[in-house]
Amino acid sequence: MDRFEVVAERPDGADGPARLLLYDIDGRTFTLITDGVASAVARHGMLWWSTGDQDTAEWHAVDLRTLSA
Repeated sequence: MDRFEVVAERPDGADGPARLLLYDIDGRTFTLITDGVASAVARHGMLWWSTGDQDTAEWHAVDLRTLSA
């Protein structure tokens, strides 16, 4: 899975939710996954992220291995 790099971006280095982007190394493009990300984890071709806060957290996932070139 040396094709993607997961990037979290916070406006002006501020605390709080971030934008979650996926960088396609081969295509040299960024794709916005979502705004308002609290936490993100990537492992073994899977990407998980949460939105909301501690009381209203929702988890989401995508299998990066299924994305076509």
